Amino acid sequence: MEAVLEGARRKGITVCGLSKTSRLSMEGGRSLLDYLREEHGGTAAPWYVDIGEPPSNPGPGDYHTMAVMLHRSSGWLYRLDMDAATRLQIGAEGTAEVLASLAANSADAALPGYPYALVCADRFARVRRDEATMPARRLGLMLGAGPRRSASSLHGSVSRI
Repeated sequence: MEAVLEGARRKGITVCGLSKTSRLSMEGGRSLLDYLREEHGGTAAPWYVDIGEPPSNPGPGDYHTMAVMLHRSSGWLYRLDMDAATRLQIGAEGTAEVLASLAANSADAALPGYPYALVCADRFARVRRDEATMPARRLGLMLGAGPRRSASSLHGSVSRI
């Protein structure tokens, strides 16, 4: 995975993971994404909130997590994990450009706020419950235990894209 990320960095490609769901929670078990949706739902979209501080000296496999709203008419708030080394390299301005690109690809009238790539991924990722365990086990073996995180604080405030 590190070789893929390094190759992407050399070519100027920013690797991100975007998810409609998240297990990030606040003290007391409340969903972090639900809290952010309530707190910033009236803010003109697109916007993002950093969750915690970006790593200042990222190592292999480190990432930085954000919550992003990609369209003003959308009910979807996403968890976005960005390669931390790239995030450090491109800074706040480059991060806003990456997120603006995602927002631009989320303007379909049928599914506002839903990036086109996720539409394709959803369509092709339909698997039966028993089929889902096999790729998950393989991925777990390939990636190892990896870093475990919990969200304990939000960094800053809502940033317009």
